[in-house]
Amino acid sequence: MQVMVLPETISHRFRATNILEQLNEEARLLEKVIPIFSNYDSAIRILGALLIENDESWSSSPRKHLKFNLTDI
Repeated sequence: MQVMVLPETISHRFRATNILEQLNEEARLLEKVIPIFSNYDSAIRILGALLIENDESWSSSPRKHLKFNLTDI
């Protein structure tokens, strides 16, 4: 895996996929709540809204998820 080539100071931040797994779980839950989308475009709009909402909450969070300098690489 490419992440293993990175220095240890930053590689540990890329090993886990917990954030992606959480997003996938929220998308699956949304599909269960709304089992039948009228069409493909409506499903994309709803899932896009979910992604935008998560992005806004992560951006406004005081915790920085990937904070490192390029000199660390």
